[in-house]
Amino acid sequence: MILPQIKINAYNDLNEKVYTRKDFIESEMKNRWSNFDESIPIMLRKVNGILYKQGKPVNAIEYDDDLNNRILEELTPEVIYLLRKNNVTGAFFILNQQRVINDGGLLQCPGIYLRDHDPSTILNNNEDIVMERGNAAILKQYNLSLDTGWMANFQFTGDGAVNEEFYFAPVNAAKNTNDWNPGNLGFWSSRFKLAGDMQAIVTYSIPLIHESGYVYGVLGVDVTVNYLRKFLKYEELGANKSGAYVLAVTDEQLSNFERICINTFSHEINQKKNFLFELKKHVYQNIFSFASGDEILYGSIQPVKLYSANSPFNNQKWVLIGLMNTTELFRFSRWIQLTVFIAMIISLICCFLIIVFASKNVTRPIQVVLDNLKTVDPYDNVILERTRISEIDDLTQSIEDLSKAVADSASIFSKIIDMTGAPIAVFEIHEWNDTVYCSSNIFKIVDYFFSAPHGLPSSSMKKDDFYRKINELEEYLVSFKENRKIYKITKTMNGQPKWLQIVNLEDSGRIFGTITDISNEMKERQKIAYERDYDQLTGILNSRGFRSYIDDQFLKEADVEKISALLMFDLDNLKRVNDTYGHELGDTYILCFAEGLRLFEQYNATIARRSGDEFYVILLNHENKNSIRGIVRYVFKKILERSIILPDGTLFPLSASGGLAWFPGDEKMITEWVHYADFAMYSAKRTKKGSFQEFNEKEYLKNIQESKTDSRSSRQDTVL
Repeated sequence: MILPQIKINAYNDLNEKVYTRKDFIESEMKNRWSNFDESIPIMLRKVNGILYKQGKPVNAIEYDDDLNNRILEELTPEVIYLLRKNNVTGAFFILNQQRVINDGGLLQCPGIYLRDHDPSTILNNNEDIVMERGNAAILKQYNLSLDTGWMANFQFTGDGAVNEEFYFAPVNAAKNTNDWNPGNLGFWSSRFKLAGDMQAIVTYSIPLIHESGYVYGVLGVDVTVNYLRKFLKYEELGANKSGAYVLAVTDEQLSNFERICINTFSHEINQKKNFLFELKKHVYQNIFSFASGDEILYGSIQPVKLYSANSPFNNQKWVLIGLMNTTELFRFSRWIQLTVFIAMIISLICCFLIIVFASKNVTRPIQVVLDNLKTVDPYDNVILERTRISEIDDLTQSIEDLSKAVADSASIFSKIIDMTGAPIAVFEIHEWNDTVYCSSNIFKIVDYFFSAPHGLPSSSMKKDDFYRKINELEEYLVSFKENRKIYKITKTMNGQPKWLQIVNLEDSGRIFGTITDISNEMKERQKIAYERDYDQLTGILNSRGFRSYIDDQFLKEADVEKISALLMFDLDNLKRVNDTYGHELGDTYILCFAEGLRLFEQYNATIARRSGDEFYVILLNHENKNSIRGIVRYVFKKILERSIILPDGTLFPLSASGGLAWFPGDEKMITEWVHYADFAMYSAKRTKKGSFQEFNEKEYLKNIQESKTDSRSSRQDTVL
């Protein structure tokens, strides 16, 4: 029973690694690369401003080239900002002017497409950005360069080609639905190459919808396959770098896979990747086997959830596949199989010899030997009393020799485990025996609680002592599912936390078990979780981590008999610092502000970075509003007293605008609570930068009414 369980452990380990990596990739794609929440309203506001100044309706985009050139020139900084903020390799904006330019029906659309081949490095004055599509007149104004495959406009055949879906898919989806929420109409493309470009890319694009319902353009980003490959860290799958990660698109039945990106060091997998998915067989949970000639690969297929249930593209299923070859995945289980085989051979030999001796006609002295045998431990060296009858004494000597051989074979299992270096120990408990038999390394793996017992061989211990020590572990239990328990032990010999996994299997009055040190795996998972939920620059929660805190902790901890508050801050002058002194000093400006926000932590607060220059603070469970107001005034004053040092040695003071919403009080739902704090913050910013306001419901309702009036007026103007 131990061997199948060890094989299942290998499957579970592969599943857990791939799931953790999938979670990280999914977070990057949904929460970072495709986050357009800030850009959409800004671009719409600028387009409306241009239309208003020129006195033209929005559908003039279909025929007015001068209007389109003005719009593209005005929105180029926003495309550059989106490229930087989302940390992607490309960003584009296409206006919905589909003009036929030849007899073949070729369509031409004005737009701009910018590319940054290395998002991790930001150069001053946009020197690292090249233009793939766009009017060359914009180049000098924004210090851009032309790429080798540059074209002035986007050209499409309109025949449904893969390299045109990034434009037509979101536009057609918007035209065929009454849902004007761009987030539900966003589209992730398959892998393709832009015309004239050698790099394979994937894109995310959304339709830009005017208040009137008119689709006036498409906004999107791209990620090159080479850049995406950096996030598929195949080294974590196997010690010999023989694993591989594959990002692919498939259907509900997993009947066909379209590869997006593959990353591996293995020459064998690279050579076979073209026919990797021809044959597959379900093995266990998310584990499938892939046959390729004589080679068998095992892969964990984890779904990457990119679309909501309301999306017209939710039938497009993305998956992350982690692959390992048979040798690497089952390296440890094959050592176990060899050990069991050797032990069985020795046991059969011993049984045969014992039967031969027992079948002989013996007299009373042999009964003495049998009585002695009943009192000894079969797993220890047996020493029997001599009868002074040569034939029986020869039999006694043979039994002692056989006993020694059995004891030696019992230690082979422990020695082979020690040779592999795997952090796993095994044990066996018999219902009818007071001794627990185990591999000798159990005392090393569970170092603080288990010590080698006196009077017993290192491969066994008393059953009562074993159960007592196992019970001492229960206070460190963190997870229990069926026959699997996971412990986090903080009291260890070296002072470092240790994670243990214990698995038990019962069979015919015997219990087989494994104890595995999973500390390294847990550290890796915690590291990935930290990178997913915490902002890398400031060390505070990022937007995803903040949402997790709201969902998992805040609603459980919030006391409705007390007062809590959500503070939203917008860091003033960040764009000025970035444009004037560079992004490195801009990061210093952000970090200085985040360190100031940490003053809130002494007042039962949680802080997070929402985006580039926006931050959250939650003050939890205070006695009254005045108490919170006093805290906010004190900390806000201290923050505004902070400053950074400019290259010329002068001090540049921090400036931020903030808004506050109460809980319970202002909100009806958590989403409204965040929205109210955001409204209060922007009200303060419009009134006076560097100020702070509380949410005002009357002002909020008035603003909504004015927005509806403006919207109706705009629609009437459009009709006229």
